[in-house]
Amino acid sequence: MAPLQALLFLVATGCAQGPELIEGENLLILEGATLIDGTGAAPRHASAVIIDGSRILRVGEAGDFRYPSDAMVIDLADRWLLSGFMDLHFHIWDPEHQAEALETLLQFGITTFRSPATALAIGPPLRGQIAAGEILGPRMFASGPLIDRPGSLWSGAPHAVEVATAEEVRAEVRRQAEAGVDYVKFYAHLSPDIIRAGIEEAHALGIKTIGHLGKTGWAEAAAMGIDAVTHSGTGAPTWEFVPLEERPRFIDFYAPHQKPEFDPTLFRPWREVVDLDGPEMAAVVSALAKNRVEVNPTLVISEVMFWGDEPEMLEAMEPEYAPGSLASTWRAAPHPYTASWSEEQLAEAKKVFSINLGIVRRLHEAGVLITTGSDFTLPWITPGVSLHREMWLLHKAGIPALEVLTIATRNGAEALGILDEVGTIEAGKRADFVILTADPLEDIRNTRTIEAVYLGGERIEPAIKR
Repeated sequence: MAPLQALLFLVATGCAQGPELIEGENLLILEGATLIDGTGAAPRHASAVIIDGSRILRVGEAGDFRYPSDAMVIDLADRWLLSGFMDLHFHIWDPEHQAEALETLLQFGITTFRSPATALAIGPPLRGQIAAGEILGPRMFASGPLIDRPGSLWSGAPHAVEVATAEEVRAEVRRQAEAGVDYVKFYAHLSPDIIRAGIEEAHALGIKTIGHLGKTGWAEAAAMGIDAVTHSGTGAPTWEFVPLEERPRFIDFYAPHQKPEFDPTLFRPWREVVDLDGPEMAAVVSALAKNRVEVNPTLVISEVMFWGDEPEMLEAMEPEYAPGSLASTWRAAPHPYTASWSEEQLAEAKKVFSINLGIVRRLHEAGVLITTGSDFTLPWITPGVSLHREMWLLHKAGIPALEVLTIATRNGAEALGILDEVGTIEAGKRADFVILTADPLEDIRNTRTIEAVYLGGERIEPAIKR
């Protein structure tokens, strides 16, 4: 075919049209970054992400598109573009410091968070203020006060209520539903019959459920239809991972701060009998995977507790980023949950931590829905810092960096039921982004190299040094 004929053919077939014209007013173009879109796909180099207001209009490669003359084009060559991170275990208990804590979350690239165990006077109103733009902060989801038996750890706290029967838990769930909560949270001392009644009532009202469980096991709760469980170390029903005949002596071995029930002398015998490749672990994993139960591991809280006798470890949590006077309070005394443990008990706890990592790795490998969370406001759990530490610990557990980033973004959105809105960088979704200056796949700790955060298409410049 002659050159002129070839050109005419290309024009006639539309192959010579060149870059696609994207039309719109005040478009924002993020061009040239390596895109990690959260779907699990391989990174896309020299990408182009087109934003129209608060939404993603198109995603492609630089050079695929041309734009109106008034479009703002930002060159992100040598940058990495990710969906905003999610902290699905971040308590808002103290109204005095909440504005500072929320701003810190944003500065660390966290654009969505869930507050489990939240006083009704704080949770739904704060969520509404954030949504209305009255308070700057990540998108919020809130449970009501945690529900536990009478005389429990948090008895009398504004973020806790007590029930003794199935009828009482149903009434409490209805009360929280009327207040507009997103989740109902069940706590460690509730029996299976009460939790079953609470789950049934919540689901009948269209509300999700989450459990910090102990007396009731994960497999039991999964079969009941619970939506999420928290913690994977000693804050979980770890007796489920040991042979049936050994379980009675470990039944209260789940929460170090629940004194006097927790017995730190059990670390060594638990470590000696637990079998993460045994049938007990397989049964729990199968139940969680089959029922698509979210697991929010919060590995970071176990790490901070077990190494609570080592100042270097505690200072690695960078308490200077904590709001108000928390840093000085934390530094004034040893870690309160483990201060009474002997050197031998602390040493045994440190040995157990590798098993905690192994639990999470097996859950992930089996397809369980893992999410990221930190458990602020527990001691030394610094906003933002602790979430990035959690990502590093997930990677240390053996989960590849790309999959950790999916856990911290897409998985959180699926768990919250908002995957059609956020969690991945795709056309039609909300423009919640993080821009990094170093490759997080080369080193997962590079999630801290934040240059800017976009919340609903609005750029937020980090005000604190990484």
